[in-house]
Amino acid sequence: MTDEIIYANLKFENCYEMDTVPEPEVPKEKGLPTSSHSWWPLVLILITICLALLMGLMTLAILFSQGSKDYRTQIRDLNITKNDLHANFSKMLQAIGSQLCLGGSKDLQNNDLNCVLCPTNWKWPGDGDMCYYHSTEQKTWQQSLWFCSSQNSTLLLVKDMAKLELVKKIPKKTFWIGLSFRADKKGWFWADNTTVTEEQKSWTNNLQLPLLCGYIYNHVIYSHVCEAVDYYVCEKPAIQLQRRNNHQQEEWFVRFFQVPKDSAEGKKLQEMREALCSEGKENNETKCALCPASWQSSGADSCFYISKQKKTWKESQEFCSSRNSTLLVLKDKAKMVSLPQDSQFYWVGLSYISERNGWYWEDGTALSREAKTWTVLYEHIFCASLYGRIIYASNSCLTKQFWICEKGAIHFA
Repeated sequence: MTDEIIYANLKFENCYEMDTVPEPEVPKEKGLPTSSHSWWPLVLILITICLALLMGLMTLAILFSQGSKDYRTQIRDLNITKNDLHANFSKMLQAIGSQLCLGGSKDLQNNDLNCVLCPTNWKWPGDGDMCYYHSTEQKTWQQSLWFCSSQNSTLLLVKDMAKLELVKKIPKKTFWIGLSFRADKKGWFWADNTTVTEEQKSWTNNLQLPLLCGYIYNHVIYSHVCEAVDYYVCEKPAIQLQRRNNHQQEEWFVRFFQVPKDSAEGKKLQEMREALCSEGKENNETKCALCPASWQSSGADSCFYISKQKKTWKESQEFCSSRNSTLLVLKDKAKMVSLPQDSQFYWVGLSYISERNGWYWEDGTALSREAKTWTVLYEHIFCASLYGRIIYASNSCLTKQFWICEKGAIHFA
């Protein structure tokens, strides 16, 4: 029997559901994302910024280190400068104290524990704390006021009885003072902007309008036309030094301008220079010569003391020596300009030395041929005095006469 081939049809219900079954995805090859190349520029930029910041920090560190070094150097230099200024200020004070704090006469002692310093050619009356300048030229009231102001001073203020008594000692009969009438305030005012008080009216009762400026006439205050020209008197506070002992050594310090150790000595020195160096200020001169109070300047390098009392030649010599000075040494005529031209005899530092058989000055130099043209000397007379512009041999060294001392000025650069 032959095998039968039987064909059968198989029928499946819902065969469409097979069509909805998803086919499994074929796995793709693994690798880097295709978009990763876009990050490289950003990375490079970040690296560059970091390097720049690092370089900046290193630069700042170097600059800070250099700045600190420069700052320390500046501090060190400032300390050195400060020490130098302190040393220079102390040296200047000692030089000023030893050379300028001297006595003039019994009524003008200035070599005690306190010492008054005034500008050259200003006067100190022997007490008080003010310096006075007596003009040698005449100006209007306003010009006089300006001049005094240029010297860091004011026209004379006669605000108390003591100042009124001082007026009586001023040799000039007429001179401007710091008093004027102010129309805007309808009253009389002093140059320091203070009004005339009721007490002061007792010695200013001669003021009359329309004369608007005050002046002294025969020791009395009057008013005058401001455009008139007259002499004038300026006043300003004195610099006062005080002597003290420090480890058995004398030293000077500024009494009214006390200088602590940590103060600006350079500024203090400048204040002293401004107060003391009035001469030459209008010509912008950079140096000034200082002389002791009540001494006068020769206009160069010397200071002169012209006595108000009489002594023998030897007593005069001793007086000058006690003031770190000598009797006048008159080797040339240039000095004569600053000397008195009156009818008085003044001892000078010229004497006959028997051992040397000649005339010698106080500094040990012999009388020169040039000087002999203004000297009149005789034999057997041993001391000389000045009369006018001629030096004469005196009849006796025991004769009591006025005298002139001389010493070098202190230069305030």
